[in-house]
Amino acid sequence: MTRRLRWSLGLSLAFLAAGCATIKGRLPAPAPAEASGVFQAGAARVDITPVPGFPMGGHSVAGQIARGVWNRLDARAIYLEDAQGHSLALVACDLWSLPAGLADRVAELVAADPAGARLGRDQIVLAATHTHQSPGNFSSCALYNDFASVKRGFDRRLFEFLAHRIAGVILEAVKARQPAKVFFDEATVAGLERNRSFPAFVRNPECDAILRQNADLPLGPRLADYPDLQTYRAVDPRLDVLRVERAGNAKLIAVAAFVAVHNTAMSHETEFYTSDLFGVAARLAEEKLSAEAVTDPATAPVVAIFNGAEGDISPAWEKQDRADALRLGGLLNARILDLCAGGRRVDGPIAQRFTNNAPLPHVCVTNAYGAVARTAGYPLGGAPQLGGAEDGRTEYFYTGYVEGMAGPDRGEQGTKLAAADLRYLGVRLPLPITRMAMPPSAVPAVVPVGVYQIGGATNIVIATLPGEFTTVMGRRIANAVSNSLPIPPTRVLLAGLANEYVSYFTTPEEYDAQHYEGASTLYGREAGPAVGQHLSELATEFARPATKETERSFKYTAGLKGHFGVRTLASDTPAMLEEALAAVVEGQPSQRFEWPDTVPNLGCDVSRPVWPRVRIERRMSDGGWEPLMLDGVAESSDGLDFVTMIVGVGQSNVRWRAVWMPPPGRVDTAGNYRFAVQTPDGRKLWSGPFQLPP
Repeated sequence: MTRRLRWSLGLSLAFLAAGCATIKGRLPAPAPAEASGVFQAGAARVDITPVPGFPMGGHSVAGQIARGVWNRLDARAIYLEDAQGHSLALVACDLWSLPAGLADRVAELVAADPAGARLGRDQIVLAATHTHQSPGNFSSCALYNDFASVKRGFDRRLFEFLAHRIAGVILEAVKARQPAKVFFDEATVAGLERNRSFPAFVRNPECDAILRQNADLPLGPRLADYPDLQTYRAVDPRLDVLRVERAGNAKLIAVAAFVAVHNTAMSHETEFYTSDLFGVAARLAEEKLSAEAVTDPATAPVVAIFNGAEGDISPAWEKQDRADALRLGGLLNARILDLCAGGRRVDGPIAQRFTNNAPLPHVCVTNAYGAVARTAGYPLGGAPQLGGAEDGRTEYFYTGYVEGMAGPDRGEQGTKLAAADLRYLGVRLPLPITRMAMPPSAVPAVVPVGVYQIGGATNIVIATLPGEFTTVMGRRIANAVSNSLPIPPTRVLLAGLANEYVSYFTTPEEYDAQHYEGASTLYGREAGPAVGQHLSELATEFARPATKETERSFKYTAGLKGHFGVRTLASDTPAMLEEALAAVVEGQPSQRFEWPDTVPNLGCDVSRPVWPRVRIERRMSDGGWEPLMLDGVAESSDGLDFVTMIVGVGQSNVRWRAVWMPPPGRVDTAGNYRFAVQTPDGRKLWSGPFQLPP
């Protein structure tokens, strides 16, 4: 039996056995809004990095298991409340996706706290930044728990860890609310991105207009996967920013930035958790704004970055490494900071129109020519999906699963070749393996979608997208929503990967090209337009009185159970560890310190740290020690110059290693330094003193 045949049969059997784990709960009706007479806002940030040893999601079989972390994963919440008490929570999470089951569980936990009783599920936008170096195996559907990461299974401990921490950060933001003002501004970001699916993009009638509109964008280097330099202009370079300030003194509370690009400046070979270029941009911006405000760390500004219609947009990486993440994150940070003054004031009435059950199969869609088409009645992955996209090719790409594989039109799924159908593997057996592997019970058939007004009907609208939408599909949706209100499409902000994840959504024209994105569009060529139609219909409902949110229950089938964590790393060898570390350190001079500790565990207590905190101390002239400060920021594992990892696993303990990469030219090589470690249980450890090489 061939390896591909074994993989196909295993894929089938996995789904046939799915359904062992369920997620269920009850969402109460929110308490009535209470008018305060003033617009209010609050913000908070919390670390959501789990312990090492979890498979990372997004790269499927090409992904890795996390050995440690570089640039931690965070959840950032911005809470807005208008003068009448109507509220909205915007939450950006450094995760590869945000499943509906996790969003519902978070809302359930928020509602259970008196501080969150007035914040209903309809008023929470939970979005993923789409870093592929975040944990997998927490989805609320079997498909992604089985195939989004390198190992199968739903880990309930991880699911609850994330739910409690994300709910906690929302409640912190609610409790921190104070009188505030909100401003909106927009700009373009040049040199950040390129279109990774250009042959599919050019099939759209909007192609030429977009390329002309972006004619001033710079062209980057020609790479093997990107031979046409126009890929750098087949993008949406827009950056939208909501700036939230205190009403009394104009001090910054938070920034919500919206930009459309895959958060994949790091390669699929990276073996560490990282928030990638979005995390770099957010952390740099927060450090700069906090230093300028000379503020208490407890009230430091929060910079939350939301992804948009990024399905076919890659960052303009050169090697997909830490240097690319720092370079591109620094570029995005600079543009965000440029928009942290001025803009149009938009604080005013808040309203939303939301549904948790917008259908995907069997949806009739009226196209631009007045013809009626229908989405597929069943989900199906295409053959190019197995080979991966340009940002992360899998081993199957090199065995023939390439982009553009298509066949005759077969009706509901068009020209799509089924991903694992045996007749495409050289075996003549009449088994519908892909259909067997992807039954309706394993894939979401309904999705939550919402449209949110900030500042009244003529200001800003946020529309949520339940997956990865291509540039042109997002553009069409923004136009449809704006026509339903009406407001200019530039005032429609798209929050991608929000409240649910159902893979990709392309335009019908792109779908027919059957590149990776079209092959990954599960409900056929009209799936993207169907979501746009749902959102457009929701937008028209603003003309009518809102219906009250009522109590409802939720239940999801998450598939086979899994259990991951530190023990997964027990078989690591020193050679494996050094190879993994070299991919991040990249030959840069570094200092290391190791220490033993008890085995770390996940916990739901938001206040309890999971990771050790490491900082660098500098010897003073009197012989004492003080924290090393660079540009007013302590040099610690909270920043961008550290890797923290587990290098040994015993029966009851582990061995940690901290790696410090001193930023070139910013640290005095004549000084004496040491590592200072605070363990999760509060113990303090120090290394011996050391000097840096000249």
